[in-house]
Amino acid sequence: LGFDEEKYVGIYGYASHSPPPSVDVHPNVIVSLATGFIRGGYTFDEMIDGWSERTHFMGIRGYHDVHTWSQAMPRRARGGNINYLKENIPYWHERGARFMNSEASDSWGANGLGYWLSSRLLWDSDSAYRVDELVEEFLENAFGEAREPMSEFYYLIAEDYDTPRTNEDVLARMYGHIDRARTLTNDPAVLERLDELTLYTRYVELRFRFAEASDRGEAALDMYRHAYRMRHTMMVHIQALYRWLRRRGIDPPPEANPGRLDSPEIWTSEGLKFEPWKSTDAFTDAEIARFLDEGLANHEKTVIDFDPVSFSENLIPAAHALGLPEVPIGNFGRGNDNFRGRNMMLTWFEKGESSLPLKVTGGLITYYRNRGNVQFELYSPQEVTLDPVDTDESTPPDGETYEIELNSPYEGLHRLEWSDGGDQTRLQWPEGRPMTMRSSLDEPGRLRNSRWNLYFYVPMGTEIVGGFATNNRGLILDQDGNELFDFAELDERRSYFTVEVPEGLDGQLWKFHNSYGRRMLMTVPPYLARSGCELLLPKEVVEADSE
Repeated sequence: LGFDEEKYVGIYGYASHSPPPSVDVHPNVIVSLATGFIRGGYTFDEMIDGWSERTHFMGIRGYHDVHTWSQAMPRRARGGNINYLKENIPYWHERGARFMNSEASDSWGANGLGYWLSSRLLWDSDSAYRVDELVEEFLENAFGEAREPMSEFYYLIAEDYDTPRTNEDVLARMYGHIDRARTLTNDPAVLERLDELTLYTRYVELRFRFAEASDRGEAALDMYRHAYRMRHTMMVHIQALYRWLRRRGIDPPPEANPGRLDSPEIWTSEGLKFEPWKSTDAFTDAEIARFLDEGLANHEKTVIDFDPVSFSENLIPAAHALGLPEVPIGNFGRGNDNFRGRNMMLTWFEKGESSLPLKVTGGLITYYRNRGNVQFELYSPQEVTLDPVDTDESTPPDGETYEIELNSPYEGLHRLEWSDGGDQTRLQWPEGRPMTMRSSLDEPGRLRNSRWNLYFYVPMGTEIVGGFATNNRGLILDQDGNELFDFAELDERRSYFTVEVPEGLDGQLWKFHNSYGRRMLMTVPPYLARSGCELLLPKEVVEADSE
């Protein structure tokens, strides 16, 4: 690396220290840039640009897996996401990074393949071009003749991050892949790995059960006891799990504290006491076989009972052509159209209309107000350079409301993107001005877990309204306010939903009412708006239903 001295100091470009300095960094100071909790309104690429001009050696401070965020569950952490790792580690090296440290956890069940792959990519970033070969090497060495079903197992938990799946579907597939793998090998080392992954899958099952339980205290202890007994596999970080439960007000008995991890005994105020919550008994072959048998018997793959329908992205205003009625105005969250992070909406410029006026209130989360001004970009598909036709970064995160305008030389469809660094922003636009959010499987709308009320359109001839929901709170109403579906009827919080269209209710607005989480539409145009006059729809739908 060209070091000339023996001693160096490492620091983080992180949180309040995210912004690049205005002076050069001493050659013996090595800066590692944090990929999260960035303040000052910078994107991560802007941080790299700024710091690389001031420092000799630069590294990355990442987040492979933070237990508070993932609870060692599959399909959640960056450290288990092969696509994220193979894209970003080589990219950071290309941008000049020569070191990496990353927050991680003993979550080898969910992230084992990603952890191993990270070490290979960090050693040789060019190996990103042959990640498929590396994954095959891992599967061959770890599972031998059983590699084919375990390839499907790891695809499910390490690559298939974007496919909406019910908890039931994930468990059925995980147990099923392990069961098939066991029939293909007699290798003791492979069977031991499959046993550990069976125990991990059982933990996943108990974690799902905990999320759905009415008695969360008992469900938490079931999960904790199981995780403690399998602690030596390092599939789940037992101390982090204990702290996570305590922070949520779910207190295992005092004697359940991990304390001395290798002993079921701790000193209490009453002397040496045995901890029944911390059994050191290893799982028997019979117990593991029972977990697998019951897992196979109790869980089934989700079968979607409708055919998804595709629609174009050539959108136009729909209200006048379709005669959509006036309806009570909805909202995108918390009753006040509050957004957080990076968001996108589709809007429309009529002929002769050159500006989009907005009222913007940034910094609604007061303790995050040092994350920089709200950044807006306006795009038109008619702009051949693909650059924004206008930008604005004038709104500070101070809780005050500012008026801004974004201008365009084009008429028709536009895309508005904005980012606030995570400190939450309220966005207001003239009522009736088209402002529509796309919410499909490939592009889920960024709807938060706060109550929201939005409309969508059911085209003429539609028989089934189907989609995927990430939360089972809320209703579907017709345009007159009559209830058509209650998401509480779903068996799981994350689930596909199906609603038969009553006679005469096609060709109308429907409404997601008092909803939480995301709704991804799959059989009707995947577009949501506060009212019919703000809704943009595919041109072919508007033309067909207005004849």
